[in-house]
Amino acid sequence: MRSLANPKPKGIGRANPHQAAFELKQRVASALNKLSDRDTYQIGSEELERIAFGLAGPEPLAALLSCVLETDSEQKSLVRKECVRVMGTLAKSHGAIVAPHLPKMVGSIVKRLKDSDSVVRDACVETVGVLASKMSGGDDMGNGCFVMLVKPLFEVLGEQNKHVQTGSALCLASIVDNATDPPAPVLLRMLVRSVKLMKNQHFMGKPALIELLRSIIQAGGASTEQAMSSAMNSIQDALKSSDWTTRKSASTALAGIAACGGSSLGSFKPSCIRALESCRFDKVKPVRDSVMQALQYWKKFPSIHSPEPSEVGSSTKGDLTDIASVSGGGWKDTSSRKVNPVNSTNSVFMGGSMDSLSILQSKVLNLENAVDGISRDLSHIGNYSNYRGSGLSKKNQSVSSSPRLSTCTPRSSVDAYSRQSSVSSMKSKELWEETAPRSRLSTSVRENSELWGDPTFDISKNPIAKCAGKSSARLPQNSGRSQMRKADPLPASACKVNANSNVSESKVSFWRHVKDFLYTGDLESAYVEALCSGDDLLVIELMDTTGPVLERLSHETASEILSTVVARLVNQGFLSSIIPWLQQASNTAI
Repeated sequence: MRSLANPKPKGIGRANPHQAAFELKQRVASALNKLSDRDTYQIGSEELERIAFGLAGPEPLAALLSCVLETDSEQKSLVRKECVRVMGTLAKSHGAIVAPHLPKMVGSIVKRLKDSDSVVRDACVETVGVLASKMSGGDDMGNGCFVMLVKPLFEVLGEQNKHVQTGSALCLASIVDNATDPPAPVLLRMLVRSVKLMKNQHFMGKPALIELLRSIIQAGGASTEQAMSSAMNSIQDALKSSDWTTRKSASTALAGIAACGGSSLGSFKPSCIRALESCRFDKVKPVRDSVMQALQYWKKFPSIHSPEPSEVGSSTKGDLTDIASVSGGGWKDTSSRKVNPVNSTNSVFMGGSMDSLSILQSKVLNLENAVDGISRDLSHIGNYSNYRGSGLSKKNQSVSSSPRLSTCTPRSSVDAYSRQSSVSSMKSKELWEETAPRSRLSTSVRENSELWGDPTFDISKNPIAKCAGKSSARLPQNSGRSQMRKADPLPASACKVNANSNVSESKVSFWRHVKDFLYTGDLESAYVEALCSGDDLLVIELMDTTGPVLERLSHETASEILSTVVARLVNQGFLSSIIPWLQQASNTAI
């Protein structure tokens, strides 16, 4: 009897592992069935998680994986999702004993990247991040696990399937973000290949690929200057994409890169700010919000060494002295003086820090609003037709009675170009004398007196008119204007008395004289009149009204305007008006 009873325990012992595996598979199948029904989904999910945490030994682990890895695609998306997530649960709870099954697990995840449901693909991204955090490390085994995770995903990155390209790139980014001390050589190879894929026009997952570039840069994968430059240029070029999701991903990546910091990124600050400024007014609101956030990060990012503001100011003064000396040197050596002002201004402009240049360049975008304002001002000039007659009558009386002597002392540099500006002014006067209707002169004079009698008109609120009152036109002191002197026989004292007795009329007449030149398109005469006032604020206001027009001005006038610009460069209040002129001068020099 004992001989018959002995084999029974042995048979039971041999059957126990198979019986346990069979029971485990039944429990897993029951949990998966509960996942198929939304009413029992939460119960099935908790049961599957308890099974994963309660495994003891490699045999039950293999049995569970055999159930979840072979999930049919005909199963519901919630079942497929939980089968992927349970792999991460196994890595959390069992760690090292999961390593032998890692290739099968990654292969199953790669297959799930083709799933049509984004919920399943998102679960794949989450799971590979968990696997990377639990199974990668700085030792040889950890590096081997990192390669096992990355290699299959990189192989499918080139498939012509948008879901696969996007999913694999996001999985790789998740692996790099969650891995512990990923090997730098592997990251560098990943970065180089990712940059090549960014240049491929047929690649459909560029938003996800930009995220991968961001994660590699943050992990220190751009170990060489060339690799870093190519990666940053690829992200900046993505801001010009016609796909708004690509632009948003690029701006988000730049924000993340700036947030993580790094001494090697200081040289990329100006280019990143310029690239972001170019799309800060994107038509898609999520892109605009992301760009503004990235701009805040990059503007706070420490820039490369730049000169102190005092040093920039001193260099500005030195260049201003050089330009003034050139302008006051008469008409000699015109060819050499033609280059010096532009080069001097260019050296001042380019001598500032790259950080200041990129930040100031953002103010150029405000010119769009200024252009609209200029167009409105030009359209309103027609409303001044009634006032134009009175201004012309006063100018005719001034021309016929006395020479246009200045009531203030003009700058010495103005004498260098007085000949050309005076001739232009006289031609403009003759043109208006011929075209202005005489029948409206008396009406215009009466309207002019009513204008100054109106208490609502405050000339102190008009900076141009206020500055214009400081000066009238001036008489050049060279011999070439003797004929003009004969045409205006009255002495200078008479003109000065007349000017002092009619200060208010001179102010309005001067302002309208400049406006008349603008209305007729004579920018040269308008700027000469503004420069004669000796008031830089009037010149700056006129520059802001017309925009950069150096190509339409004579060399002497342009030189004097640039001198004014350099003198006001250190004043932050005029930067929006000055920067476009300096950019045009820089482009002319180049």
